[in-house]
Amino acid sequence: MLGGAVDVERGASSSSVHGGDDSRPAAAAAGAAAGTAERDLVAVAAPKLSTQQPSCAGAHVRVVFFTLVAIVVVPILYVGMRVEERLKGKSQFFLRALWTFWGAALDDLLVVARPWMRSSIGHRRCFWRFPTLEQDIVLTMDDAPGDSPKEMLGLLDLLEENQIRVTFFITTSFVRNAELERTMQRIVDAGHEIGNHMPEDKPYHRLSAEAFRAELRKAEDVLARFDPHRFGPTRTNRRWFRPPHGRLSNAMMNVLVEEDYYIALGDVFSNDAAIGGRIDPPRPSAISFHERFVQRHVKAGSIVVFHVPNKNSRKQTLPILTRLLAHWDDLDVSVQRLCDMSPNLDATGASDPRVGTAPVF
Repeated sequence: MLGGAVDVERGASSSSVHGGDDSRPAAAAAGAAAGTAERDLVAVAAPKLSTQQPSCAGAHVRVVFFTLVAIVVVPILYVGMRVEERLKGKSQFFLRALWTFWGAALDDLLVVARPWMRSSIGHRRCFWRFPTLEQDIVLTMDDAPGDSPKEMLGLLDLLEENQIRVTFFITTSFVRNAELERTMQRIVDAGHEIGNHMPEDKPYHRLSAEAFRAELRKAEDVLARFDPHRFGPTRTNRRWFRPPHGRLSNAMMNVLVEEDYYIALGDVFSNDAAIGGRIDPPRPSAISFHERFVQRHVKAGSIVVFHVPNKNSRKQTLPILTRLLAHWDDLDVSVQRLCDMSPNLDATGASDPRVGTAPVF
């Protein structure tokens, strides 16, 4: 969810690559005309992802409304997601409808509320999505490599079949035996990006800065064995962090900046771990829900969040992604890694991709 000279991976990273350059004016004009014609044909052949950002004008009113409703909605979601697999019929439909509503509120909240967000999630190094007018999105997968090499290899096979590379956020406690180490190596060898998701899948926001730093480096020690270019002592590639459970304190943020991390949050999250994620075999209704949710909310530059499948949970990930990848292929959407989307970002923030003509929030 990087950088020009720092990231050497940009050139061959896209799932679909378009265009070429010529310095001669006549050739450039001809190329521009041809490119316009090609884009027009694609526009007729397949609908495009939205590049429209929410406007601040109406967003203020909607945010006030969403805030008032959230006082009621959030407690229901908090309790409901813990027992979702036991719900049936109208109760399950109601809970999923509430989550869809909450997802729809996110764009407006990011537009209006960002200036008042606490400094951690409002920091310039935190990315919810990227500014782009291209058909690019980022696919991120949390809690890799999971507890089941068989399930994980099935996911890697699916991505390979579709010629797609993504960003895996690694929970390093899963890398606990030779088989899972081989799975990790295959992730890296296939060209996927890996990010730091801490040693365990639990919140770390209550730790002191130094306690958090120790846990962060503990995870780094594992990741460096597989990708020293990002996590080794002589690293050359930018590295990403995602806080487990989305909990990010100011103390964590300060440490992450000092350790030169960028933070990937995400703007499209269907809550796949909770909604249908604890049911095996997966429910067709849950698979359809996640597919529709992502299709409804994804935009150009979106960071999409999913979780890798495990031995006894989250097995719906593969059928969901199978449908979504086919859908995105029909739309001529290019699925990217985080490192592919910000080639001009530098450590000072001077080339922060959120500053420019295409606002991300």
